[in-house]
Amino acid sequence: MPTAYVILGNANTRKSSTARALTGVARRKSVTVATNTGNIEIFVQISSLQESEIQPSDFVAEMNSGGYENVLVTLWVSERVTSSDTYPQGVDYLQVFIDDGWSIAYVVVLAASTFHGSPTGTPSPHFIPDSRTTPVNSIAAQIRDWWGWV
Repeated sequence: MPTAYVILGNANTRKSSTARALTGVARRKSVTVATNTGNIEIFVQISSLQESEIQPSDFVAEMNSGGYENVLVTLWVSERVTSSDTYPQGVDYLQVFIDDGWSIAYVVVLAASTFHGSPTGTPSPHFIPDSRTTPVNSIAAQIRDWWGWV
């Protein structure tokens, strides 16, 4: 089952930009990332699952069928309602991941200093409350330090 690296934040908090800065990926795909303990292959979901209109169970099925061992995913904190569907809040995605046996390695929350409702099995989140005004390379550097990425 996959290990998830999670970046949470609502609209315009630099989630996608941060995922790009961390991985060099412009579109969702698998890439090799250097860590302090060696390289890992990781699937990178640039835009949030809610923005991409991907339900939690659909994403889990896609990642499991692709055999991905590591996944970097961006999520909105809040739910997203469209004319045709409702995409749940970030904690609900995390719960589906955990229920499917995924390990949540790290959680970073952008543009907030609190985060409530984390499911059991989710590590304590790190916060970058001023992400809207912090240079993206600085955000990425902080996350690399927390996650042990080079």
